[in-house]
Amino acid sequence: MLTENPKLLAHEVADGLIFFTPHHLKKFSTADLQVVTNHLQHLLVEVRGEFCAPEDFRCTQHKHQKMQRIQSALRMIQSFRMQHH
Repeated sequence: MLTENPKLLAHEVADGLIFFTPHHLKKFSTADLQVVTNHLQHLLVEVRGEFCAPEDFRCTQHKHQKMQRIQSALRMIQSFRMQHH
């Protein structure tokens, strides 16, 4: 059972506060992992849609870092699910 708010968890991943590892993912059920994946995918779409002015390097860099963290978490979950099913 997912004890954490999956939307908050997705935002914490995007902000770099949480990094998924196989050890961390063991506490989630298959259904929980799907819920977290859905929230991460939804957040990825939101972040991609954020507007940054072309001359605002810091905003663009922050946006790309968030996208990279989300994509990394999605890859980790996918890899974990493939190894444990």
